Amino acid sequence: MTLTESMPEDMRQLLLASFSLPPGPQDPFLKDRLSKVSSMRFCDSRTVRRRADEALSLLADLADTTDESMPRSDPDAADWVLDAVEAVVRLDQLGVEVIERRTVRAARNGLERIELSLCVPPHRLDSGRADGIELEPLHGMRVLEIERVGLRFFRWTLELPRPLEVQECHDVAVRIRLGVDRPIAPHYVLTPLRPCRSFRLLLQLPPGLHGAHVQRVDGLSPRVLDDPVPVGSRIAGDRFGMFRCDFTHLRPGLAYGAAWLPAGSG
Repeated sequence: MTLTESMPEDMRQLLLASFSLPPGPQDPFLKDRLSKVSSMRFCDSRTVRRRADEALSLLADLADTTDESMPRSDPDAADWVLDAVEAVVRLDQLGVEVIERRTVRAARNGLERIELSLCVPPHRLDSGRADGIELEPLHGMRVLEIERVGLRFFRWTLELPRPLEVQECHDVAVRIRLGVDRPIAPHYVLTPLRPCRSFRLLLQLPPGLHGAHVQRVDGLSPRVLDDPVPVGSRIAGDRFGMFRCDFTHLRPGLAYGAAWLPAGSG
């Protein structure tokens, strides 16, 4: 499978048009090729140009994930897959708390370890350790090791209670806490590096953010989330400030979840 075949269809069309690759438009000028895509997809030229830029960024991300120097959630991605992930993210208390439940499915006999990773902004008083980040096992595994890769990426090696047989499922759960002085990005996303069948996110905002503009992040390049602009359709929360998103058949390397902007943004 090529990198473009794993991308959403609209972004794939825009990449073919950007590089004048068949079966995309073959006009000599980029603006003319994108104009044809715009007319085919019934959207304005500014939207097409923005989506073309996102497609190029996504292509770079997908290429990066094939590089052995990039962090991976497991040395051998064929060892196991994610059947289901559910995350409850609470921002309505001191610090941030995430309770995450995962159902993993073994892809080989004798699976004994899996890995879990977290990407957060660097601490202003960085010590080189996971200061202000606590992972507590709730059930289904124990922590063997924590590794830091770069300034933002943390990875935990988790030992299962017994070896799994091929196609056997196993549930694990963890609680992750970030200290009050630990910065967070205004989004929570799952970016799977292996197949993932389903993901449910429950996001609890504090009372002061109940009117925030919360957006669904559905298969975007992680780099797009760094831009302080709306990235997806707006979702409504309940009267208590809880927002819910459900996703199925997640594509490896793309981000799924929710982002929030202050009230009145977007």
